[in-house]
Parts: sequence; structure tokens; C-alpha cells
Amino acid sequence: MSSSSLLRVPDQDEPGRASPAPRKTKPRQHTGLQEIPSWFIRPGQLHCLLTTIFPNGEYDVDIDQDVYKIRAPRAISLRDIIRFKRY
Repeated sequence: MSSSSLLRVPDQDEPGRASPAPRKTKPRQHTGLQEIPSWFIRPGQLHCLLTTIFPNGEYDVDIDQDVYKIRAPRAISLRDIIRFKRY
């Protein structure tokens, strides 16, 4: 078998072949839906929690069948919720 019949992978620096663009890394964002039962935190406490964690208002809250459905840049931790349940 001759070497000319083998598949050859071109070098990255070979003319006519574009180098792959470097990847830009972005901070990981929480884009999923987080659900919290309404019995777990009062509406005022939830509002205080969200406005403290996300001061630019970058969250959205819906309530459906006594469950808060929250979309925010990051997940709300249990530690965050417990801290605001004291108020």
C-alpha cells in the first residue's frame, strides 16, 4: 500500500486551513426553573431574598398551584432561603 493512498490529516498551520477560533468562556448561568413550595417561604421573605441576591431585578417569579417558579441567573440555595426566613 503506498503512502499516497492513506488518509492524511492536514497540519493546523497548513495554508488554506483556518485555525479554530479560541473559545471564550462565560460564567455559568442558571437558566433552569427552580421550584419552591409556597409554604416554605412567605411572599415578603421571598421578595427580600430575591432583591438582595439579584439587585438588578434579573429574576422572574410565577406562582402556580402554591409553588413559586423562579428563573434567575443562579440557583437559590437552601442556605439563602433559611437566612431570609428569619425576617
